[in-house]
Amino acid sequence: MSNPQSEENAQAFGIAEEWLSSLGQTFITGDIDAFGGLFVLDGWLKDMLCLSWDLRTLSGRDNITSYASEQFSDATRLSRVGLHDIDVELSTTLGPPHFDSLPLASDEKGVRATFRFALSSPPAKGRGYVYLVRDASSEWKAFILMLSMTDLIGYEEPTERPSGLFPDFDTWEEAQAKQRAAIEVDPTVLIVGGGLAGLTCAARLKRMGLRALVVEKDERIGDVWRQRYPSLRLHSPPHACSVLYHPWPRTYPKYLSKEKVAHHIEQFAIGEDLVVWTSSTLLRPPEYDEQTRCWTATVDHAGAKVVLKPRHIIMATGYGGPNIPRLPGADAFKGVLYHSSEHRGAAPFHGKKVVVVGAGNTAFDICLDFYAKGASSVTILQRSATCVMSVHTSDQLFHVATYNEKYAIEDADFAAQHMPTHFMFRLVAAVGVPLHKEKDKELHDGLTKAGFQLTWRPTEDDEELGIPGFVMKRLGSGALLDMGCGQLIVDGKVKVQRGQIDHLECDTILMQDGTRVPADVVVLATGRRPTIESVKSLFGPSITDKIGTQVWGLDEEGEFKNGFRPTGQWGLWVAMGMFGHPRYLSKYLALQILAEELGIKDV
Repeated sequence: MSNPQSEENAQAFGIAEEWLSSLGQTFITGDIDAFGGLFVLDGWLKDMLCLSWDLRTLSGRDNITSYASEQFSDATRLSRVGLHDIDVELSTTLGPPHFDSLPLASDEKGVRATFRFALSSPPAKGRGYVYLVRDASSEWKAFILMLSMTDLIGYEEPTERPSGLFPDFDTWEEAQAKQRAAIEVDPTVLIVGGGLAGLTCAARLKRMGLRALVVEKDERIGDVWRQRYPSLRLHSPPHACSVLYHPWPRTYPKYLSKEKVAHHIEQFAIGEDLVVWTSSTLLRPPEYDEQTRCWTATVDHAGAKVVLKPRHIIMATGYGGPNIPRLPGADAFKGVLYHSSEHRGAAPFHGKKVVVVGAGNTAFDICLDFYAKGASSVTILQRSATCVMSVHTSDQLFHVATYNEKYAIEDADFAAQHMPTHFMFRLVAAVGVPLHKEKDKELHDGLTKAGFQLTWRPTEDDEELGIPGFVMKRLGSGALLDMGCGQLIVDGKVKVQRGQIDHLECDTILMQDGTRVPADVVVLATGRRPTIESVKSLFGPSITDKIGTQVWGLDEEGEFKNGFRPTGQWGLWVAMGMFGHPRYLSKYLALQILAEELGIKDV
């Protein structure tokens, strides 16, 4: 008896292979019209360093065709890269080509497939992802095509274990000491910030043969996590929060404590033999020499001044400093007032009346802490509406599907990043948010009844984009994944006060509507300053003339502004984001830097 599944997969393979053959032919002939004709009218192209040295997303056949037809000195964008040797992938954890549904793309199932390819200019290897649908004439066309550079030929990132054997019979420690000395004297890349983003970039660059030195202001790697509030846990499962090359042990809990995160990051740096100068900071704004294309950077390295001449600087300092609102009457307040970045645990405030200003993840976590440690009352002061999703719903909607542990983390990232952001927003608005509301209805109804205001719109002009919209547009600000505080609010164990603060008095917060909220302790869970403030503090305010006034957030195409891509200042890069962002975007950043060092990066 024949296997229907095998027959269906064979059919999907044939459809994908035929379409990919046509794709390859357009690159050989340089036929722009034929290339555009491979897409449906409202199709999408994601170009990750293949047709340009940037991260681009094009929407609609006309825009895709126009992009491919841009003329350079010798050829069009399409014909100059020479994409060839396309091979359909059959044995990845994403599976072979198969039929699958994608809401809003087609009324019937389309074909998903991943594939490998090569480029001639520059000589490179790549990986692609395509989702094919039937058009009105029943021809198979691309609704989404992603082309992603993976390696420069001759400079591939190693995938095998290093041998551990060295010339002259050096020990591992001796070999690493020599490598460390060479990096400290002449780093190609200076990375400012030894948190997860900075260390991930350093590890990626090291594997690709580039000398990277990290400077970190704290005394110990991981202190950026150790110094945060004790009740902090990751709100996503370990697979989604994998660290590059160093997945979490399967014996670890699902929601990891900040101490485990700190230790794991430190072990990551040790295990990858990264060169990190702790207790070190930049002393003055680095200066860039346009002739030599080098920076001059003076570093305070544990009390010693060291002048470095890196060709690249990666800013990986995360957000700016604490965002501390000015509260009239703060001097008159006789209780304890501090920002959440200074919260070291609620135990000292047993029996006190506590107000937490803010309504994001940090505020909910800290309210839980105060409740658990016996505060006499806990009030969350909500100034604007919040998008709330329970961690259980988050698991069901995001992680079980996309970051299921059956997928290798490289495949899971690849599948996740193929989705054009603006199309993903349409999907979320049409399908995701209704599902979210349905699954969390009981929680949402209880919160609303308790006076907690909900929203699903990152801005007033947005559709209801839910958690993905807040993550992509605001790096999560204004949204939260609830780990239990929501139920405390529903049960009346944590009170809700909405509105704006007018001023503080001796033992009271007076709201603008006249409400008086008694308080012995006020914690400002009011977030941090934008990342651009960190960049300006280190490079001077004039840096915005080159890179603009925003870091992160989305550009018109749905790609991150200034994140892991050219900033406008040659040799200056920014790396940041949650666990997944540096894990997969660091590859593109490293490829751009490597291409510049090889002299093959043009446009």
